[in-house]
Amino acid sequence: MRKAIVAFIAAAVILSAMTGCIMPDYPAEGITGNPFIEAIDLSEPGVMVTGTDEDGLLTVPYGEVREGGRLIFPVVTDVHAGKRGVNDNQSAFYSFLEENDFPFVICLGDISNNGDYTEDGTVGFISGCLERANGNFLYAIGNHDRFRHDARHFDRFFSALVPSGHNPRIGRYVFGPVSIYKLDNSIRAYGSVQLGWLEEALRQDTNPVKILVAHVNHMSGGTAGETLYMTGITDIYERNDLLRIMDENDVSLMLTGHHHDGGYYRISDDRAEINLSPLFGREDRGGHWYTAEVVPGDKLIITPYSAETGMAGTPWTIPL
Repeated sequence: MRKAIVAFIAAAVILSAMTGCIMPDYPAEGITGNPFIEAIDLSEPGVMVTGTDEDGLLTVPYGEVREGGRLIFPVVTDVHAGKRGVNDNQSAFYSFLEENDFPFVICLGDISNNGDYTEDGTVGFISGCLERANGNFLYAIGNHDRFRHDARHFDRFFSALVPSGHNPRIGRYVFGPVSIYKLDNSIRAYGSVQLGWLEEALRQDTNPVKILVAHVNHMSGGTAGETLYMTGITDIYERNDLLRIMDENDVSLMLTGHHHDGGYYRISDDRAEINLSPLFGREDRGGHWYTAEVVPGDKLIITPYSAETGMAGTPWTIPL
């Protein structure tokens, strides 16, 4: 029995190393000052990608001011551009965006499959979303996005997605009464600096609705699938500290990707993590995208959509 346990642990460690989920640099690297304090207003116009150079995306202003209306926006994750043997479902997602005229899109990471986001279709997907969502695209860095490039390269390459002075990996966005905090947990950790920044900003935030978004699922996956041994935050103290921060600062929801089976993690009666399934589909599992709708003073509604049929599934509801 002891030999079997040792072999199991060794296999899990080797598998984790092979998948590249853990990278050597630190989430706060290269960032000075708290990136959550000054928010990006998503009711403002965004940008359109016109090309790339050695420094990253080239953009021009695009979109119009969006004020009032329904508080609903799309969320997608794990695009894995360039992945072979799957249905990428990107055209179907673009059609959904065109039909609904959303003010912005949230992507929870792993747009790239092999980490070469300069060549593999990552820029094309971002461009397609920007064109159909008022030029605003929230990109939470994933572990696959770091396979070939470190955090500093990501910051430089995607800096044009955020206004000058903001960081493309970590930051806060506002849309009416909603604050969206984008975290970097792509190395399966947050670091004490990032969590300290988050708590400081949340204590000052007067918006009644607060949502966290990040790539790696915060709670550990429980499904005996392909990501069982390489998913979830690695440090139990960080996991519990973030749950405390959410509870003490009235954060209602966390949205994550990474664990391709998805799932719902109930934290309390009015707090939850919802882990989203990937956009791509294959024979044994269809792709998905989602909408998040805020009904002020009442509830948050997360609705899944089948990428193959466009049909809505059973929603999750979190009371506010």
